[in-house]
Amino acid sequence: MRREVASTPVEINAKRLSFTTSIGLAQAEPRDTWDDLIAHANAALEVSMRTGNKVTVFA
Repeated sequence: MRREVASTPVEINAKRLSFTTSIGLAQAEPRDTWDDLIAHANAALEVSMRTGNKVTVFA
């Protein structure tokens, strides 16, 4: 998916734009609330955004 997004430029207002993708995923534990799950996914997203392209983080 990352490669597909990066290799598909989009033209907006006569400007060609390229995009990258950062995704944060989290695995729910039985004791987790929705807020916990979202917080864990957000933390994973922040790590992905800080560390740059082609990074996979498991926690």
